Amino acid sequence: NAKLIGGYNPLDWQSTEYWGATLDSFIFSFTNQENIDSGYIARIRKNFSKFAIYNRIDVGPAFGGGWNLGIQSNIMSKCNGYTYPGVDTIFAEKNNIKKILLDYEVFQERILRTSINFRSKASIISTMTLTFDSQSAAIRHRPNTNYAYES
Repeated sequence: NAKLIGGYNPLDWQSTEYWGATLDSFIFSFTNQENIDSGYIARIRKNFSKFAIYNRIDVGPAFGGGWNLGIQSNIMSKCNGYTYPGVDTIFAEKNNIKKILLDYEVFQERILRTSINFRSKASIISTMTLTFDSQSAAIRHRPNTNYAYES
């Protein structure tokens, strides 16, 4: 089984050179693609969140200062793990590495939200929020359990 390595970033990738700041990105791996329990997540260190992602026109996804995980052409690079502690565990080695990639994919998820208000004869207002992923058109329903009463 091949190891699956990836990362999540809520920010848009840009072609202009700059660092993107967020606390919500992370790097992950699965040592066995068939077993979800083999997963590991390296979350960003709070005081390094301004180095969460790196943008540049000739660089694919790059996570962390010093590129804790980066792609350029078909080469995956891993350097020190000071932005995402635990990245050494993902790669099972502490040294800087460069490996030729067999394949990689970049996905973009866009979530659209809409709220629908319902009014009953008893003047109870409830809100239902529908969330759906515009790429796959999957719809998830999450009802709001808070009610407001009109006077």
